[in-house]
Amino acid sequence: MYPVFKQKLRPIAITILLFFTWFCIEPWNYAVWAQSPSNQPSAFSNQSSASKRFEEALKDIKQAIENLDQDLSSGKDITKTLESLKGYKKTLEAEDQEIKSEFSQTDAFLKEKGLPSAILDRHTKAASDYDSNFNQLKANLDSISRLDSEQKDAEKKKNKAQAKKKLDELKAKIKTTKDHLKEKVKEPPHTPLDPNNLPHRTPKIKARKPRLKKEEFAELQKPIQLAFNGDPSDLLLVQSTQDLPTAADLAETIEVQFTQEIKDLATSLNHNPVKIYNWVRNNIDFVPTYGSIQGANMCLLTKQCNDMDTASLLIALLRTSGISARYVMGTIEVPIDQVMNWVGGFTNSQAALDFISSGGTPVTSIISGGKISSAQIEHTWVEAYVDYIPSRGAVHKQGDTWIAMDGSYKQYTYSDPMDIPSSVGFDINAFVNEITAGSTIDTTTSSISNVPQALVVQRVQEYVLSVQQFFTTIQGKPFEEVFGAKNVIRKEFQILPATLSYKVITAGSKFSVVPGSSQHNITFEVASQSFLGPDFTYTASIPYLSGKRITLSYIPSSSSDEALIQQYGSIETTPPYLLNLKPQLKIEGQTVATGASVGSGQDIDFIMTFSAPDGTTDRVANVQTAGAYLAVGLDLQYIPKSYLEKRLSQLGAIGQGSDIDAKVGETLFLLSLLYFAEVDANTAFSAAFGKAVFSRFPSEAIMQETIKITFAFGVPFKAAFGGLAIDVDRDIYVPFGKDGDPNKAVVFMVSGGFHASSMEHAIFEQIYNIGGISAVKVMQLANAQGIPIFRIDKGNITTVLPLLQISSSTKQEIQDQVNAGNVVTVPKQEIQYFDWVGTAYISMNPETGAAGYIISGGYAGGFLTLLLDCLGSIAQFFDTLPLPLRTSLSVFLDVAAFVSTMFDISRANVDSSVKLEAGLDAVLSLIIGLAGVALLAGSGLGTPFAILLLVTISISEILLYVDIALLLEGKIPVIESNPFQRCENLL
Repeated sequence: MYPVFKQKLRPIAITILLFFTWFCIEPWNYAVWAQSPSNQPSAFSNQSSASKRFEEALKDIKQAIENLDQDLSSGKDITKTLESLKGYKKTLEAEDQEIKSEFSQTDAFLKEKGLPSAILDRHTKAASDYDSNFNQLKANLDSISRLDSEQKDAEKKKNKAQAKKKLDELKAKIKTTKDHLKEKVKEPPHTPLDPNNLPHRTPKIKARKPRLKKEEFAELQKPIQLAFNGDPSDLLLVQSTQDLPTAADLAETIEVQFTQEIKDLATSLNHNPVKIYNWVRNNIDFVPTYGSIQGANMCLLTKQCNDMDTASLLIALLRTSGISARYVMGTIEVPIDQVMNWVGGFTNSQAALDFISSGGTPVTSIISGGKISSAQIEHTWVEAYVDYIPSRGAVHKQGDTWIAMDGSYKQYTYSDPMDIPSSVGFDINAFVNEITAGSTIDTTTSSISNVPQALVVQRVQEYVLSVQQFFTTIQGKPFEEVFGAKNVIRKEFQILPATLSYKVITAGSKFSVVPGSSQHNITFEVASQSFLGPDFTYTASIPYLSGKRITLSYIPSSSSDEALIQQYGSIETTPPYLLNLKPQLKIEGQTVATGASVGSGQDIDFIMTFSAPDGTTDRVANVQTAGAYLAVGLDLQYIPKSYLEKRLSQLGAIGQGSDIDAKVGETLFLLSLLYFAEVDANTAFSAAFGKAVFSRFPSEAIMQETIKITFAFGVPFKAAFGGLAIDVDRDIYVPFGKDGDPNKAVVFMVSGGFHASSMEHAIFEQIYNIGGISAVKVMQLANAQGIPIFRIDKGNITTVLPLLQISSSTKQEIQDQVNAGNVVTVPKQEIQYFDWVGTAYISMNPETGAAGYIISGGYAGGFLTLLLDCLGSIAQFFDTLPLPLRTSLSVFLDVAAFVSTMFDISRANVDSSVKLEAGLDAVLSLIIGLAGVALLAGSGLGTPFAILLLVTISISEILLYVDIALLLEGKIPVIESNPFQRCENLL
């Protein structure tokens, strides 16, 4: 399928996908692997080592001590717990000898290589701390055993005073041991979920009225620079009458970029102001958000821009053509029927105004005859200094007049998509009733289990066949007739209009450079948890960051640390207790901030604060492990196909001598963009079929190459590659039903959230064909294993929470979520999926559909499992990479081309049959989901919520496989149930 895109991308597929596998695993280790000390552990070695077993035994002892403390307080018998404690102690003692042996080997290695004394001192201190803590714990455990024996002997002798004394001593020793373990046993890094700031949400916007007076825009006005010895009033008079362009009106700025794409477009339009204006007006869709977000070049690529970004594009095309141009910000008045059309085809006037306001734009309604007649809106347009007399811009030689232009204001024609579910006879109610009847439902605890997934698979496959058959009957029909369309009512002006198409209330401010108060910004902070305050702070405007790779990585803290890494081969093969690192923030490979020294494996806080022009801020905080590598992907409207293609081709051309950030950072960056591309494609079709409109706010996803640290009493003993993880902390939309029905916005958010969570594991499975984890995946696996899944709210939390067999920290998070009014869905116990063990929960605001899809560790995202077993072997034997794996890896570019094309499909220069094929996948993944979620939204989120949740999850999971099969094979797939077998087959 999709021959147009396959032919274009196939030639570079193998090269690029090898880079994705190669550099995501261990980019710097392979180059020095052959020179690494033979007696040093590989970064890909099995983690079931002495230190790993020691760490697990320590955690078991910590839990046993906590149980002892609780049992003694409640008067329970502690015999069994003490017996298990003795077993854990034996394990600890056995592994202690191996750990001490490794300390000795490391000591000898450091001395043999002549490493600096600073490194030897770190080693000596770590070994000493380990010995001290081990001896203290061993003495505490021996004392607990002795005191318990003495207390029981006193009871047998009926010596109550002695028995009480020994019991008090036992409790005191248990508390001492508990405190020691709490301090010294490292818990995994975890970022709690803010119940009032869920990752998948709508923005918190302050509704504002537009400014109606010129002086109210004063903060945007640039002060006049007086290089004049006469009367200043004379100069002001000259400026007001002549108002000549300045050099700034031709300059390149953060927003106004003279990229090759913009230069090429301006050239194709003959640098003619009329043609430039026509092109922007007829090709850029308006998005009602506020302030500078994308800048000119990304606006050109996405072709979906707000008024200021559209102005930036128009100004860039004019300036690169030698035509002076500037911004104008003011307030306009537009008839309400035109407003409803302009912002999305609304049939409800108040909903249209609320949509504009929710995007941050100041707006107010004008009432006439008891109803809304027009709207006053703050808006940005352009003035260009063109050759207006006598040609009125048709021929440009020498500018003589400032002429107002607005490429963002226009009207559209709209058509709705076909009602495909009705056309193929799909009955959502019958489907749900059938699945419900086969499930185990406990109404007393609001739990569900054993949803018949095989039946779900069967019904979905039957439905897929029906849809495919339906599509054979509509071949040749226009794309718009099947999927609906939004088309600009095009106008081809021969001369520039003398006036704008609306009433200008006030032209408040004119400027050549977008002021900082009109830009969206991000402030990055990195802080070691052992210090007060950030190690560094770096702020940049989002237009500047638009389309750029943002990475956080680590470098050796000193020449001693650099020498250490050279001896061990990489950060991950170096014992982390020996190594100090410095975090570095890079923008497109250029270092913009460097932090203070921190020990490898230690926790640091990575914080991003998003600031909008209306003054609202949003803080995104994550706990990261020093030594990991992460990239931040920004989605400012959607991810264009042309942009993905360009960066993918650049990645394929990277040579072996290139900078690591250009390899690893770019790989992680592109993975995050691919995730957003798939989510955006689904979202666009979801809105169309749900009769809703939406705008996306600046959103981010962190894609990271994690580092797995094994601790021994708080000493970071060993490091290894931990896997790939995606963390989507900010996924923000403004959705509205065109008719003002708030339920359509809830359906949009819930359906989109389920799909986005599914993509958090599917993004890895699509590329690597190896099992991934996400909140949705955990729910499905729990159902497959017969584990009940609970729906928890304020009405049942006191009953259900004690039933959950999960960590106390997760229970506390659930309590916090429910206290804030959210509804939580969570399995009864943790699950194990190959080398991943943990749980997940979904916290949802029942009124808005905002949600957090959280897996263990606080990730609002997903994780790639089995990396050490599968991908590690690939890295070590790169030169003998088997052909079947090369073939499967080439799927990536097909997926990337497909998902990004879905968003562009109505504009794609291909025939209708290809458009229909591309749209088929979206229909399959949306029809059931939209119908099911619509029923869900009307259920009041009672017990049916859990039922429909699992049904939707199961369908979503299946359709992910259907997606790729339809894309590559054109047939219904066989769902494989054993990803580990797939891994073995690949290798």
